[in-house]
Amino acid sequence: MAKTTTRERVAATLAARARVLDHLVSHLPGVDRDQAREILIAVNADGYTGLRNLDAHLLTHPDALVAGSPECPTVLVRLVQHLAARGHAVVLVPCAGCGRTDKPLRLQATGGRICDTCWVRDPSRFEPCARCGERRRPQKRQPDGSALCSSCHANPQHRCSRCGQVDIAAARGPDGPLCPRCYESTTRPRRRCGQCGDVRIITKRDPDGDRELCKRCNHTIAQCSRCGRRRPCRRITTGQPVCRSCVDVPTSPCARCNRARPVAAHWPIGGVCRDCYRTSRANPQLCPSCGHIRPLIGHDPAGRDVCGPCSGADIDYACRTCGSGAEELFHQGRCVRCVAAERLRCKFADDHGEVPAALQPLLDSLARAERVRSVLEWLRRDNSGAEILRGMIGRDDISHDALDALPPGNAVIALRAMLVHLGILAKRNEALAAADAWAERTVRALPEHHRRIIAPYAHWSVLRSARHRAEHKRFTEHSGARARMLINVAISLLTWAEQRNTSLAGLTQADVDEWLSAGGNRLQSRHFLRWARRRRLVGELDLPRHRSSDPQDFLTEDDYGRLLHRCLHDQDVALDVRVAGALVLVFGLHVARIVELTTDDLDLGDAPRLRINGHGLVLPPALDALLAEHIATATTTSLVGRSGTPANWLFPGQQAGRPLAAASLVSKLTAHDIPTRISRNSALLSLASDLPAAVLSTLLGLSETAAVQWVHRTKRDWHAFLHARAHEQKQQRERGKQA
Repeated sequence: MAKTTTRERVAATLAARARVLDHLVSHLPGVDRDQAREILIAVNADGYTGLRNLDAHLLTHPDALVAGSPECPTVLVRLVQHLAARGHAVVLVPCAGCGRTDKPLRLQATGGRICDTCWVRDPSRFEPCARCGERRRPQKRQPDGSALCSSCHANPQHRCSRCGQVDIAAARGPDGPLCPRCYESTTRPRRRCGQCGDVRIITKRDPDGDRELCKRCNHTIAQCSRCGRRRPCRRITTGQPVCRSCVDVPTSPCARCNRARPVAAHWPIGGVCRDCYRTSRANPQLCPSCGHIRPLIGHDPAGRDVCGPCSGADIDYACRTCGSGAEELFHQGRCVRCVAAERLRCKFADDHGEVPAALQPLLDSLARAERVRSVLEWLRRDNSGAEILRGMIGRDDISHDALDALPPGNAVIALRAMLVHLGILAKRNEALAAADAWAERTVRALPEHHRRIIAPYAHWSVLRSARHRAEHKRFTEHSGARARMLINVAISLLTWAEQRNTSLAGLTQADVDEWLSAGGNRLQSRHFLRWARRRRLVGELDLPRHRSSDPQDFLTEDDYGRLLHRCLHDQDVALDVRVAGALVLVFGLHVARIVELTTDDLDLGDAPRLRINGHGLVLPPALDALLAEHIATATTTSLVGRSGTPANWLFPGQQAGRPLAAASLVSKLTAHDIPTRISRNSALLSLASDLPAAVLSTLLGLSETAAVQWVHRTKRDWHAFLHARAHEQKQQRERGKQA
């Protein structure tokens, strides 16, 4: 055949293009020649080969756009799919094998064009395997030309340069071949997922957009045909999608618990259910045969529980990464601890794939956590501190100010506690900082005419006094609550005055007396009114001094003795409640002071003492034994607090490095019928009767005024009052029972 010249090719292309354009214009209503040319360019049919194949087929099959015949060139398949997507009345070309029209038909078979799936399953391509004899699709040909199927052909295996396992090589690293697991965990490129935002391995693009999706997000969400929930489902193409929870799974008796459950694994002892499988995997034990710590899944000839290799099975459950069998395998042959470490790195990596050096102590502490599955759950939740911290990494701002700018919540509080405990953030008085942030938000939300008054009062009077107290004394949660109360009362007073059509400057003595007559927190507005009077924001007003009333509630001697005996000896009461109650009843300590005690304040040697304000208080033997037992068992529930350097609080809280909140301890005591205020009153009254005011103030940290008042109270005849008060309380309890 003579070789086609360039001039002939150009002429043939122009002629074919003209015929194809005429055909499209005549068969597609509303399409002119320019639009038809754009269609050809869009489907890659404007070149020499595409135009030649399309022109030849249209000359012999003028109805090709509506015939839907698989006996056609691939360019026609692309053309009709493009036209159908633009709304033209054409018939899609089906696969000659399965009849589907939603898949690309790139391959030619005997009956026409077929999809990739039908090409793989095409029986005409099958040959007898030279090793197993089965008629299957050839995977590899031997030197003599005979075929091997995919089951009989073994890819060459190499020793992984990272983990040492012999496996197929997924890639070649700088030190040699890498097995698939090591390639996935270390070398395979990672990018930020467009759905979850984690830096992970990208598996595909979102079919509905341009986002890249990781393996975890690459699944089809549909409404389950059984439970009705929108979840990742199987059997999508059948029209009856089913989620994982609703799939029918056959059951059989479990070899461990003997319950009829779905089989999760087949072990040498038999099939086991998922619960027994996870329990055995999560609690490996010492194998009596080989001495390794592994899940015991079989029996030796003596009937002892042994590991897989010792029972003759090639199942050792050793982690592919660290090689340990002491942890539960979780994903792709890796233990839960190695998976958690990898996901921590993915979660907190920056755009360059590196973890900020400042956060490395947090990752190390979480990777050492006792309950590693809780770390994975913390990473998974959308409202956890992990999401907050990842946002801070994206802004390159890991600081107290960045956390203060977020809406307040438990996740922010817990995250701040972890970062402070590990030294990533500096320590600060959280009660003072919380009061400061609250005041800022509250003042910002006020109307302008109120803000001009409340802002200087809050910042230059209330918060200034709070900062001074924090520098020279103790500033607790109760102190912060008082600061917030003073500001709230001032706002309420301005709102009340505005409702009476007056202003702060227009308040009269009668108005103030009426306001104060309601009692309650309104009495605290004297602080605001005195501040306003000094700044001439209000006229001369007579503001009576607040006189604290004497305590009215006490325990009788018998009730006091019974309650103290219950705290020291009742085993049915929680240990921390008994210790706190005993400290209140013996030393009259405030609960806010008790939660600030540390183990360094206790000397449980030959002469046990409790140090308060630098002075040692002798501990009774029963309380000494109770404290020793409590110290041995008290621990925080925080993952970071338990895995890192433990704090030495006597009452550790749920947050890392912080003590139990005073309000939580009061709630525990109240739930066990231990009234803190009445118990403390009774204890202080008993101590004041035996100690001078100066000694009472020094030992217990009371102010001199309070100590003198307590000593003066003991000089009165309280017997008649206590008897009457006990009688009144008894009547109240009887009326309560009758009600």
